[in-house]
Amino acid sequence: ECHSSQTILTYKWTAYSWNACSIDCKLVDYYNPGVQNRTVQCTMQNGTAVDDSFCEGALRPNGTRICNDYVCNFCAVADICGEYGRCDSVRARCDCDSGYGGEFCTIPPSLVFVGIVSQSYKDVTTNTSAPVNVIERADPCRVLLSEYDTATETRTQP
Repeated sequence: ECHSSQTILTYKWTAYSWNACSIDCKLVDYYNPGVQNRTVQCTMQNGTAVDDSFCEGALRPNGTRICNDYVCNFCAVADICGEYGRCDSVRARCDCDSGYGGEFCTIPPSLVFVGIVSQSYKDVTTNTSAPVNVIERADPCRVLLSEYDTATETRTQP
């Protein structure tokens, strides 16, 4: 038996645009963030709003979300950049000390960070130091097969 599509009713959730956030920003860090709301309705395939019971509740989109969860004056938050950073109020971000990273300068330097500008190896058999060309990634486990001139403090790469 065939039915006209007008007699088969389908229902879906329709979510409309978000309203403006309730705040522009937080005055202090411990204040609550802003809230945005939107209308979510159960509708028939033609867009007519119907009772929510016609739509599957588990699939209902959120009608509320948080927004503008940041402090207006980024640098006003005490010690926001921690021990290893300085706050840049113009760009509202942390400028981290050399080697430190992350949004709040909490990631310590590692042996492979990019900030190395010079490095040297010490030959423990002769007790002499030798600079390393850091354009190639320095590998302390690699045997250097180059010659080192102590008078000019230069290394000749083979």
